[in-house]
Amino acid sequence: MLNDMTLVYLYLILSIIMYLAHVCLLLHIAWLRKKGIYPKAGFESLDDVKKLLKANKSILALRCYRAINPETSLKVAKDKLLAIRSKI
Repeated sequence: MLNDMTLVYLYLILSIIMYLAHVCLLLHIAWLRKKGIYPKAGFESLDDVKKLLKANKSILALRCYRAINPETSLKVAKDKLLAIRSKI
């Protein structure tokens, strides 16, 4: 059985791993913006979403679509992207 300190350390380690993953994602997005692959913050458009879908970057297209429509749920955004992809 795990004692209380082991659970605290486990929680701390998992928190650090999640934080590092988030930082890596932000650095990756910054690198993609610098290369011109991903649009600048606040300037996302449906054309950018279509461009990302054409380049087979579905996850980035999903992030871009949700930046345009922040109130959209993940499932609805995914369904919209599938509809957009079928029209391309």
